[in-house]
Amino acid sequence: MQQLPSKIAPANIMDRTDTLVFYRAIASHPAFRLLRTCLEKAGESQAGETQGGDTQAGKAPSAAGLYTAFLHELASAKVTAGLPGQAWQKLLLHLILFDENPFTLACERKAAAAELFPAVAHDLHILADWYLLDFTSLEPAEPALMPAVKPWEEERLCAADPLFAEVVTTAAQAAAWRDGRLAAILAAFHQRWGSGRMAAYAAFRWQDGHLLGIPQPDPIRLEHLHSYEAERQVVLKNTERFLSGLPADNILLYGDRGTGKSATVKALLWRYAAAGLRLVELPDRHLSDIWQVFSLLSERGHKFLLFIDDLSFEAGDTGYKPLKAALEGSLAARPANVLVYATSNRRHLIRELASDRSGAETTGGARRLSEEDMRPADTVHEKLSLSDRFARTVIFPTPDQEEFLTIVRQMAARFHLNLAEERLRERALQWALWHNGRTPRAARQFIDDLRAELAELGQVGETEVPR
Repeated sequence: MQQLPSKIAPANIMDRTDTLVFYRAIASHPAFRLLRTCLEKAGESQAGETQGGDTQAGKAPSAAGLYTAFLHELASAKVTAGLPGQAWQKLLLHLILFDENPFTLACERKAAAAELFPAVAHDLHILADWYLLDFTSLEPAEPALMPAVKPWEEERLCAADPLFAEVVTTAAQAAAWRDGRLAAILAAFHQRWGSGRMAAYAAFRWQDGHLLGIPQPDPIRLEHLHSYEAERQVVLKNTERFLSGLPADNILLYGDRGTGKSATVKALLWRYAAAGLRLVELPDRHLSDIWQVFSLLSERGHKFLLFIDDLSFEAGDTGYKPLKAALEGSLAARPANVLVYATSNRRHLIRELASDRSGAETTGGARRLSEEDMRPADTVHEKLSLSDRFARTVIFPTPDQEEFLTIVRQMAARFHLNLAEERLRERALQWALWHNGRTPRAARQFIDDLRAELAELGQVGETEVPR
């Protein structure tokens, strides 16, 4: 690792750090602040020794104590897996990659960022001194402690992109921090993956008024879903139009439980995240927050699918009204970068009663006009109005027996399960009878159970990604 030039005193590094333009938030990270204090303390100690003064104040933490606190902060930090170098270098590059500032946001929005490059180059020139810092003089004893410190590493979707590897390769070259090459590759990274948490995460959940990143989204892939090809093609085509800037529809995926409606939506993330798609889960109990969510998402450069899973309402429940207005009917327009994809086991979403359509109730065998609603047709139209505002409904029917067995055979082949076909058929039908019926979910649960059983017997071959 390149040593910090001896002509630059710690105080000068601090002064230069105070001039950061875009990446100022990085200097506020606890580990950065502790390291800065360590260097200040080391500078004071060196000055005291030179002047022959007393360097043991007796009150302030020692340089060794500050350094070990810094190492503790490093070990507690979370960084993206695949970053090079020792713990400090991993953390600093992680902070740079996922910082949200005017430069990274301009890149995310595909706005002109070239005029910002001089300030970015200025910041990276300063941060290079921190990235290339030699910790030898700070180590309190032998052996050195820094190499033993390992931060917590998290897998991220962006790390699988060759562009991420290019960032890593460029950052390993000291000159690239100063000659504009690192700034250029960072701009390309942010244009593709976004800024801040939008680059760090591809899936989010709305909770208690905040958008929370999901570090490990469901790993389901489209290629791991079986049957329903025609239904999925409708969803895929609509999503691709959305990502291309063409008119696209809000979609209601309706069908029996376990048919793969939710899995279809979640699998879109892995297919299209690099193209700018982000998935935001909105629990139906938070539907009243939908305009707040729209407001936050409208400011970003990505395309968002607002995912509402298992959507349904009981008779008399008016919680659907914010969603109804958001889909169509409000004076405010839905943001152009947001679509709503909802799943439901109910075609019309709101529970209907027989009395809604008859306009009468039965009491003691006699029919009488409902006291609650003098115009039952209006009640029916109101309950149908929410589902009608989804421009497209995709129906996932329950497979028949042969379709169910085809799904089972495809899953068994994918996991190389060593079981005679007749025996597989018999076990699958038995599972469907005793458990959750003939659905893709039941097929997956059966195959998972069978994999475990065969693995215990040593009869299973190489397996693929779970699900």
